[in-house]
Amino acid sequence: MSAHLSSTASLYRYGVRRLIDQVSLDEEDLMIQHQNVDKVAAYGLEMQLDGRFDRGLITYASYAWQNAENSTSKERLSNQPSHVFKGGLSVPITRFYL
Repeated sequence: MSAHLSSTASLYRYGVRRLIDQVSLDEEDLMIQHQNVDKVAAYGLEMQLDGRFDRGLITYASYAWQNAENSTSKERLSNQPSHVFKGGLSVPITRFYL
């Protein structure tokens, strides 16, 4: 089985101004409102390895690391994962089974 492998890697950095966040309006009634209040700075790395094999079989594996934080408070964003792993396999049914 011969393989044709390829890989990619990317570094990135971005910023967001006026990020929408929940703001408490009244502590007693627990009233909140969504407002554009914060700035975010993020940077990261993504890598992927792709393989194409005989008979149309395709595979991939990827990894991403990201650090995203509120520029004002310096806290990490709670809704952004630091590490993401993905993998996949594609098998053409017609060539193998029909």
